[in-house]
Amino acid sequence: MRDLEADKPRYEELVAVLAHHIRDHWLRDDGDGVPSFDHMYCSGWQIAAAVLEKLKIMMRIGDGSHSTPLVFDCEPEEFASRASENRERGCSYDTVVLALIAIMEYAKPEDELYECLGRLDICKPDGNAGYVWTEKHAFYMSELYPQWTSLIA
Repeated sequence: MRDLEADKPRYEELVAVLAHHIRDHWLRDDGDGVPSFDHMYCSGWQIAAAVLEKLKIMMRIGDGSHSTPLVFDCEPEEFASRASENRERGCSYDTVVLALIAIMEYAKPEDELYECLGRLDICKPDGNAGYVWTEKHAFYMSELYPQWTSLIA
């Protein structure tokens, strides 16, 4: 019998998947030579930005206000260790999972996000090179997503 807890990704692993996804797919260069991430006031991106900022993986540039873009404050090989070091000041495990779910809308089916959330039994392959949500997804979207602003405060 498979041990589901043993398959469950660690907090640091979830954060690293989130950070790598942002770094690999969503950074842009506004001509200043500094690739940055702008959440564009999209709730899914705002959740991801807040998680990574609280863990000191990303930091705001410019005037530091909520509307300014973020840049990475560490190298990719440090993502997991930063998450571990700053977990006390960071977000809960479920909030990190919610961030991953919230940005799934923008991910490609072959993306590492699907594999990670599949290990949490939140989505599963549908047999057509895609994925479908499970009942766990409904919990996150009906119970946690409506209160996302308080989860990242």
